[in-house]
Amino acid sequence: MEDEKIIALFFDRDEQAIFETREKYGPYCTAIAYNILSSFEDTEECVSDTYLRTWNSIPPNCPRNLKGYMGRITHNLALTMYRRRSAKKRSVITEVLEELQIPSLEDLVETAERKETARLISDFLRALPAEKRRIFVLRYWYYETIPSISRTTGWKETRIKSELSRIRKKLKKHLEQEGVMS
Repeated sequence: MEDEKIIALFFDRDEQAIFETREKYGPYCTAIAYNILSSFEDTEECVSDTYLRTWNSIPPNCPRNLKGYMGRITHNLALTMYRRRSAKKRSVITEVLEELQIPSLEDLVETAERKETARLISDFLRALPAEKRRIFVLRYWYYETIPSISRTTGWKETRIKSELSRIRKKLKKHLEQEGVMS
């Protein structure tokens, strides 16, 4: 079913909207949540919460990109669940946030500049060549492991690590120039 029709079902408060959303974007949301949570039970709970959050936010919201909207909700819920359930544990998420060496997502969420920071990061990513942007997004949005990115891209792990390191340095410099970091 087309996204516009699914959104219309949400606006009509038709429960079929949840079924259609689950059919179309269930595997996508599950992959995002599982990469962050690494637990089938937590992933299932997170994805269910995603459907509820979507139901409660459409209307009044009318997303132009339902897939992106669902992905963002899932991503944010999974990160919140992750932080709550493993406050002190070290994992891929902790590694990824440390690698970025930019203000933590919690800090960004709590600051008035978060939208500006997000815009600066988006502009930076748009300026990257597609293949570099892809490995950055796989690592820092989907929390893919280096071996997984290697399998997806066909690049050697050492190349991926080097490219990510260069991108992080450029991003840090870009954010410093824009006054987000010191």
